[in-house]
Amino acid sequence: MSRAITEGASEDDARSQVEDVLLPFHLPLEKLCEVSKRLDENLTKGLSKETHDKASVKMLPTFVRETPDGTENGDFLALDLGGTNFRVLHVRVEENLQNLLYKKPIPEYIKKGKVEELFNYIADILAESLKELELKEKVLPLGFSCSFSCEQKDIDKT
Repeated sequence: MSRAITEGASEDDARSQVEDVLLPFHLPLEKLCEVSKRLDENLTKGLSKETHDKASVKMLPTFVRETPDGTENGDFLALDLGGTNFRVLHVRVEENLQNLLYKKPIPEYIKKGKVEELFNYIADILAESLKELELKEKVLPLGFSCSFSCEQKDIDKT
């Protein structure tokens, strides 16, 4: 059942048409609370050693040592290694300015190759992006994430 907003409709008519389309997706507060409770239960099962294997939502713990307190400012680098792409993000925290620098596909031979090839690839892309931004000589805080599942036993062990 596909409905399109009537071309040339006034803003109020268009808003009304969108609300009509969204109406079947409206959940009463009681149902939202139930969904929230079930999600929390499933996330907890996914994190527990005893129930992880049978959990429908697999969760792996992270070891975040501290959270931002709002006083952060300046330049930061974020690296994201996904299953398909490697991303380098330069973030300047002033007025929430963010610049996505690079999004490079990870070649199949690197995905299936030796870990040394993968980390050499990451280093090459990072060096390329730092040179382009004229940040190569700067010392910047850096965060690294793997946006695919891997089990980490501790901050310095996998």
